[in-house]
Formats: sequence, C-alpha cells, structure tokens
Amino acid sequence: MTDPPGWWSSVGFIAMTRSLYETNPLFDPIGDSPAWYDGTFGGYQWGTGLDLRVGYRDPSDRFIDGWEARYFGIDGAGNTGWANTGSDWTFPGDAQVWPQSIFRAGIDSRVQSVEWNVQHDAERATFTWLAGFRWLQFDDYLWGSATSSPDEAVAFQVSTANTLYGGQGGFSIAIVKDNTPLEVDVRLKGGLYANSSSGDWGMTAVSPSNWLSRRGADSATELAFVGDFEFSFVYRITERWSAALSYEALWLQGVAVAGDQSELGRLLSNATGLSSSEAAWFSGLNVGMRFRW
Repeated sequence: MTDPPGWWSSVGFIAMTRSLYETNPLFDPIGDSPAWYDGTFGGYQWGTGLDLRVGYRDPSDRFIDGWEARYFGIDGAGNTGWANTGSDWTFPGDAQVWPQSIFRAGIDSRVQSVEWNVQHDAERATFTWLAGFRWLQFDDYLWGSATSSPDEAVAFQVSTANTLYGGQGGFSIAIVKDNTPLEVDVRLKGGLYANSSSGDWGMTAVSPSNWLSRRGADSATELAFVGDFEFSFVYRITERWSAALSYEALWLQGVAVAGDQSELGRLLSNATGLSSSEAAWFSGLNVGMRFRW
C-alpha cells in the first residue's frame, strides 16, 4: 500500500471458508455400500471475525520505510451432516465391526493471527519488500456419533490445536496509483514456522451387553509453512478515509487437522498418535475502512 507519511489504522470484517482438503474417511462401509464419507459433508460454512491493522509510514532516505501490525481471527468455518452407512461398518484402520447406523458428524475450526512486518520501498513505493514475524493459532474440532438402535450407539471426538510462530518475508505491488482515487494492491508472504501441535481424542460405545470408553492425547513440535495472498481494492473517499475490499487466501502446511487424521480407527483405539503433517487452506473476503492521521 502506497500510504503517505504518517500513521494509519483500519477496521475490517473478514469472512473465510476452507477448501475441501480433507480426504481421509470417517467410516468404511463393509461390502458394496457407498464409499467413505468425510468430515466436510460436501463443503464448509463461512467463518467470520475482525481484521484490525495499524501502521506507520516514513518513506525517507532510510532502509525501513514503514511498518504494519495486524490481527485477524475467524471462527465457525465448519459443517455438519449425516449419512446412512448402508451396511455394517468400521472405523478406518480398526477391525471392530459396527452395525448399520445413522452416522452424524460435524467439524469446526478457528484461526487467530498476529503479525508485524517492516517495509522497504524498492521502486517509487510501487514495489515494497516485507519482512516480519507472526504468531498463528489454528484449532480444529471433529465430533461424530452413530446410532443403530435406541440402546446401541458409538460417539467420538477429536480436537487439535496448533500454535505456530516464526518469521516471514514477501512483497506488495501497487498496480494502480498516481492521481486516481483507486489503488489495486497485491501482497504475497510466506515463511517457516515452529508448530507446537497437540490433540486429544476419545470414543464411547454403549450396547445392551457392553460399555466401552477410550481416551488418548499426543503432542509434537514440527516445522510448518504458512503462506498468504491478498488482492485488494482501496478507494480513497477523502484525504483521510478510504474503503477497502480484499480477497485473501491462507495456506497452512504441516499442521494437525482434526478432520483429516489417517486411519481414524487406529487413532481412536490408541494404536497410533496424532498426525501433524496435514494441510488447511482458507480463502475469503475482507471489507473495511481505513483512517489516516
């Protein structure tokens, strides 16, 4: 963004949804019944939240021409649904057979991000290098139940938490400027992060002759990648006020995703630990107002 010298701040509303990245099944029917059913149930709802930014520009003869701090968070990017298993079924990777059931499940996720970046203008403020730090929290929750009769059912849940912190770099390009109230800004950033991931899971099954309860937990610290892309239209209303509309995409690689654990049955039976090498992709729109003083 080619802001003139001085302070600026903005308040926005952000709405993002997740891509259909999950491919691992929640249950495997036995025989010729339809194939597996995953936790997205055909798509995700929109998660919403606030986008808050503040920055300072001083494009004088120095290496750092400005800085920007940003917080945004979204909640509610999930979905719910149900399916008839069509036959007896198993959890993937587990030998326990369950009778034909009505299978219900839901997934929900939350993202919070805080970042700080310095700016260095490379070409008349139309091309700006960015470098900084970021903290990002990505939480995911999956629940499900299968009922075959009033007195026979199984329920499960998987929750994961990812705390990422690290450095990032990138650039922004002002495509349209000079004597017009409209500016188009393209921004791309990426970086490597330490990811402290954790998760817990459980399963409870009841029948007229049996009751089963399992619990488990796991944690790991691994290297992750975070990349984001932003394409913005900024229209200057007055000398101090501007309106902004942006498309934004966020890519997380190397995270624990509750709805994408391979062989869910092995996880629920504690035969394996948490997989923290999955990916999540968010994209959506951001609309807000910017004030400069």
